[in-house]
Amino acid sequence: MKLARFNEGRVGLVLGNEVADLTNVLEVDTTEWPPMGLLRVIANIETYR
Repeated sequence: MKLARFNEGRVGLVLGNEVADLTNVLEVDTTEWPPMGLLRVIANIETYR
């Protein structure tokens, strides 16, 4: 599974040449600084599987 941070803090799942935006589903705050959303997703990955 490949995850990506893009477009100013959005989080997505890499699918081939595309990225599926999961920001809203994972409730990531894109306004947070420093951007920690992707790190929180990785730390809690078992919750999302």
